[in-house]
Parts: sequence; C-alpha cells; structure tokens
Amino acid sequence: MMNIPFASFVPMHEEIRQGLDAAFKKVVDKSYFIQGEECEKFEEEYAAYCGTKYCVGVATGLDAIYLILKALDIKAGDEVIVPSNTYIATALAVSFTGAKPLLRLMAQDTKAKGLEHCLMRQHGVFIQAKTLVR
Repeated sequence: MMNIPFASFVPMHEEIRQGLDAAFKKVVDKSYFIQGEECEKFEEEYAAYCGTKYCVGVATGLDAIYLILKALDIKAGDEVIVPSNTYIATALAVSFTGAKPLLRLMAQDTKAKGLEHCLMRQHGVFIQAKTLVR
C-alpha cells in the first residue's frame, strides 16, 4: 500500500532552517518560553509587518479567537455563526464569551457572499475558518 502524506512541511522548513534553529537556540538558552524578550520582539515586528500599532502573541487559536471576540464586544446574549466543519476551539471561544455559537455549513464559493452578508446583518458576527496547506 502506498503511503500518501497529508501534508509535508519539510520543503517550507528547509527554506528557513537556519533562522528557525537560531531562534530556537536563543529561546532555549534563555529558558524564557512564555512572554519575554523574544515574544515582545515578535509582537513588535509582526505589528509593523501588518501595518498596525499592536500585536498580541497568544498560545492557541482558541485564545486568539477569544481575544478577537472580546475586542468586538461579543458577550452573553450575542450569537456568532461558526462553521460546522471547524475545530471545536472555534465554538469554544464563542461560548467562553457567553455568546451562543450557531454552527452552520459555510459555502466556499463567491455566490455565498450575499448569504454571509445577510447573516451578518441578522447576527452581527460570523467566523469563516479556512485551512491552508502549502
């Protein structure tokens, strides 16, 4: 039986191997794995790259989605449309705000944009999750 890998990150990692190894060594040598100088430097550089004033490094996608929802003032009583075929963390982030996640099948084509606009007017927020593999 032939083994076909789901995804291979080897080519991508090889392009940046030296930088990854140096960054990893610097963090391990300092034993500062949470927050710290390297995290602050990353946040500043990524904010500049994105053309924004701030960037907040978080541990997980759940944390990131939760912070975004809090910044949008999503709270108890609100409803947030969540893709039905996403990882559980997407819906958990919504429920952690006190809002109600509404699981819906999201269309991937451009014809669905009109539907998404209607859903936004009715519910205020929807999360469109995508998986990108190089």
